[in-house]
Amino acid sequence: MKKKYLCSLLSSKKHVLFYVMVAALSGILGTTQAQSLSNIEVENAIKADGKYAMLVQTSRHLRGAITVGAEMRENSPDMQFVITMAGPVVKELAEDESLVEAIKTAKEHGIDLIACEFAMKRLNIEKRDYHSYIQTTPNVYRYMFGIQEIGYKILTL
Repeated sequence: MKKKYLCSLLSSKKHVLFYVMVAALSGILGTTQAQSLSNIEVENAIKADGKYAMLVQTSRHLRGAITVGAEMRENSPDMQFVITMAGPVVKELAEDESLVEAIKTAKEHGIDLIACEFAMKRLNIEKRDYHSYIQTTPNVYRYMFGIQEIGYKILTL
């Protein structure tokens, strides 16, 4: 009886090991495909009518995200592009006048800018402190989960 149980146990461990090896190999082969494409081919994989979102936490990242979004929307006007903001950028938006030009660029290119009300509250920022183009959401992280569910590809910085 013990011998039968031991053989069964060893057999099941072999199956588990087999499945682990298959999973690892799949992951390696998946990354190999991306590595075999040129950088231009990878960038051209972006869909002209795609939905993309970035979560930023600093004004430097906000400026970069707006630059990327503007370029992408110039090439693909049907694309949807959203930038959500949490952390220090929420305060910087209210205090840094140099961000007004970046906000205008986002507006010109149809990039949605959405600030986190939870962060605003913690940093003592009011909606009236912002440029009128900036939208808010009660919790930007919940918002990001929601837009991911409706098909947005998300990048966090």
